[in-house]
Amino acid sequence: MAANFCYATNLTNLTEKLAKTVSPVDSAVLFTLGVTGNVLALVMLLRHTKQHKWGIFYRLVGALASSDLFGILTTSPVAFAVYDNKFVWTGGQPVCDYLSFMLIFASVSTLTIVTAMSLDRFLAVWYPFFYNSSQKKRRVHVMLFGIWVFAAFISSMPLMKLGRNIRHFPCTWCFFDYYGTSTKDVVFSVLYALLGILNILISSSFNCLVIFKFSKGTYSARRGSIRSVRGKKKEKRNEIFVLVFLIAILLVHAVCWLPLMVRDINLRKACLSLSD
Repeated sequence: MAANFCYATNLTNLTEKLAKTVSPVDSAVLFTLGVTGNVLALVMLLRHTKQHKWGIFYRLVGALASSDLFGILTTSPVAFAVYDNKFVWTGGQPVCDYLSFMLIFASVSTLTIVTAMSLDRFLAVWYPFFYNSSQKKRRVHVMLFGIWVFAAFISSMPLMKLGRNIRHFPCTWCFFDYYGTSTKDVVFSVLYALLGILNILISSSFNCLVIFKFSKGTYSARRGSIRSVRGKKKEKRNEIFVLVFLIAILLVHAVCWLPLMVRDINLRKACLSLSD
């Protein structure tokens, strides 16, 4: 198994082989793109504060960029240190647990925030009166705090012996053991996969409902207010832009995480069929 490859008996030959065949270029490129993209997103939000006035959706965008940036900055240095150390892992299991915790935390929190963004657009388009009358910016802070606490709880499960964290190929990073066959490993990996798939399905459903509402031509963000036709058209264009932006984010997350989650479910099915 690829996961056990990092725990080979002859570590000297293993590290020498990895140093010759595995390059840190891909990781460096991903790190650069991730940091640059998130920093640009935060800078754009700060520069256009007067336009968006830190509405709920834009606060969620800021939280999404901050969570993703936090995950990149707290995990990538560990991987780069392993590359620099010629694939010799230092820090033992505590560093492995730390890295896995941060990766799980970043993935769960960002996916859940994307779902919250989709819910925000759904309420704004389908129930504008309720959305505009009940819009309290304080509530989004409570919701974000709850999302981060929930993500931290899920990330802590392998530390509480529900599953375990191990190094994965090319032995520069740690994650939960999605190859494990013990009951605890299976329970956690299936839980993680189902959470991710559920988030993506819910977000997609909300987005489809918003697209349907736009296609029917019955949407107006401020139906009860007196606004010029030109102002309403501009507002609708802004809403469409936000929707396109949200769908793009959802697609990126789905492409990055969905294959791992589906693969995890398939691995569990294969294990069950073999045990039968």
